[in-house]
Amino acid sequence: IFILLMKLTYKYSDGVISAFKSVQKECETFFNIPPNKNYLIYNPIDFKKIKNLFDKNFNFKFFNKNSINIISIGRLTRQKNFESLIKCANYMKNIQKKKIKILIIGEGELYNKLDQSIKNYKLINEVKIINFVTNPFKYISKADVFVQTSLWEGGSNILVEALVNNTKVVCYNSPGGTKEILGNGKYGMLSRLNDYKDLSNNIIKAFTAKKKKKIKSLSLFNFEKNIFKYISLIEKSKI
Repeated sequence: IFILLMKLTYKYSDGVISAFKSVQKECETFFNIPPNKNYLIYNPIDFKKIKNLFDKNFNFKFFNKNSINIISIGRLTRQKNFESLIKCANYMKNIQKKKIKILIIGEGELYNKLDQSIKNYKLINEVKIINFVTNPFKYISKADVFVQTSLWEGGSNILVEALVNNTKVVCYNSPGGTKEILGNGKYGMLSRLNDYKDLSNNIIKAFTAKKKKKIKSLSLFNFEKNIFKYISLIEKSKI
């Protein structure tokens, strides 16, 4: 019903704004938005503000220096696919014999199911779920690898924000903006969609790899530049 309403109403708008090229393409393909109404404006992200929220001195006892410390953030829903991350944890611990700590920050309808999976795999010492926090960046600053297991993503601000901290990133190569953010794998590792074994291998590779010195794709999310695009579009629509 929602998609049908989008098809019926979007064509009457002054403009449709997409945050990623893949989403813009979907608007053209599925909703028949003409080029003169189909706009691409990346999410404006205040890098200076975010950098001030990272805290290398934050004392988070769950992570430790003898483990691969992994963090993932998002709602506990089917889309975010955290069940796959738990399978990955089981594979890394019992098959690859790696010491791991995985922190999931999120809330949602699948909490009880995910919590039970952690218990079933006997991973209560390796995987921890906490509710959303006001400052997730201090947790990211303590992690070795940021992992995203989404089945699809329109665009992930938290992924961009992890790159701001120069945190190593491993994601599923899901439909949406993930590949665009990561420069087609240049700024983070892309794993086969929903393949937790490939994800595990790439986490280990990312953990041992050197950090990227400069991530050029971050310039796409420049705060001032994208805010100006919004203002320009609003002014144009007043004519």
